Amino acid sequence: MSSTPNPDPHPVEHWAMRRLRQFWLVIPLVAILFALMMSDLGDFMGYNPFTSNQCSFSDTDQSSISAKMYMPIAKWALRYTPSPSVAIIYIDPAHDPPDLLTNVCASRAFLARLIADLNALSAHVIVIDKYYSATACAEQDKNAAFISAMESSKVPIVVGQDDHALAGGSDASGCLALTPRLEFSKAAKVFYGLVHLDADDLKIPLRFAVFSDPAESATTPAISQPVGSNPPPAPKQLPDASGDSLSLVAAKLIDPHIESNRTVRKLLAANPVVDPYTTFINLPNITALTALCSAEPSPRADIDGQPGDELCKLWTRPLDDLNGKQLNLAGKIVVIGDLSDSDMKPFPSDLAPFPSGKRPGVFLHANYVQALLDHRFLLEIPMAVTLGVLVLYTLIVYCLYWAHDEDGRPRLNAEQAGLWSLVALAGIVSLSFLALVAMSYFTPLWALWGAGVFMVFRYLEATGHHRSQHLMGHLAHHRHAPAHPAGEDAGNIHQSSSSHDGGKHG
Repeated sequence: MSSTPNPDPHPVEHWAMRRLRQFWLVIPLVAILFALMMSDLGDFMGYNPFTSNQCSFSDTDQSSISAKMYMPIAKWALRYTPSPSVAIIYIDPAHDPPDLLTNVCASRAFLARLIADLNALSAHVIVIDKYYSATACAEQDKNAAFISAMESSKVPIVVGQDDHALAGGSDASGCLALTPRLEFSKAAKVFYGLVHLDADDLKIPLRFAVFSDPAESATTPAISQPVGSNPPPAPKQLPDASGDSLSLVAAKLIDPHIESNRTVRKLLAANPVVDPYTTFINLPNITALTALCSAEPSPRADIDGQPGDELCKLWTRPLDDLNGKQLNLAGKIVVIGDLSDSDMKPFPSDLAPFPSGKRPGVFLHANYVQALLDHRFLLEIPMAVTLGVLVLYTLIVYCLYWAHDEDGRPRLNAEQAGLWSLVALAGIVSLSFLALVAMSYFTPLWALWGAGVFMVFRYLEATGHHRSQHLMGHLAHHRHAPAHPAGEDAGNIHQSSSSHDGGKHG
């Protein structure tokens, strides 16, 4: 009579199921990758691709990862230096009359003379990194001189436009509204551009979504409205061009077809608008007194109450050599701005003549204009492409560890699979390098960090799994081993059996 064998209470698991059980690693991988991505995008790069909220502006520390990582990438990819078509004219309190930064009316009177002088020097476009309010200056003579100089300029002028946050601006309806400004004649060649910057100064600000302010458009005082009246209308978004940055407006004056460029059009069409990375170069620069004193013949009128000829002794230069470096302002885009302490922020590199480790807003705007005209900026590889490559890399790594023969034995050990995973990662880095060189597209660092972390994590998991299996087998061998040597046990068993049989038959 044959006995039916008892089923094994611990059947051997199929090799495919054992492989699938190792797929748990994807869970910590996704968590690590998401943490790296959000930290990189939110804290360092200053934006979140998963939201279209126009109000999500945040300060970005240029001394952190963004400056230390992305700026070297941009410098290498955009390593050519163009012939500058932009020049900086800065008002420096260390040399210029001190009232120019503290007295609004004195500043307007000085700028009125400077604008006339820049017309005489044949500047191509004048850009003023400053916002002008209709109520800031009460001295009508100086105000009138400034308005007259702006409206009579034959050279186009781009002046700064300020903005303010709407009440409840965190709502999706919008957050920025245009601040009331000093208006000029419709016939004047005066244009406006937002002085608002991107949260990350390494990026070129292109366009911001701006809305009408219901508080400014209301004609009836709130106190006279009857109880239960309708609430003020919701803010309405203004035409796209109303939110153009100072640099974009200036670039469009030089190149009216710049928005027709495929890359620029794509950046402006995104929601929100994508601001690309750029690099900064040493642009030609002079003080405002140098330009004014060199353009005006003697005798010169007083400058802020000081004798003009006497004040200009140290600043007069030949018109074709204004800064000692063959600078001629003819045909240049001239960007005017202040070197005030309030406008200075930390910057990762030193660029003369500005203070060490700092830069003013005029320096940024001038470089933005130059970069737009040269199309010298970097774009991030689309998020869908980045995530697709990461998913493909994950599958390749798992296939390396799961490759087996017909008997279910692995074709590669953990060390070999780890080495090929490193080769695959090197391939991704090489493709990123080619995209950077050939198309000015950079791979976000969080993606490369995530792929590297996953490769190490998967190798450690595989080696740990192999060692645990080896240890479990070793323990199982000791658990089922006989308590005595085989020969001794056999002798004892035979002796006991003989004694038992003899006693039984005796």
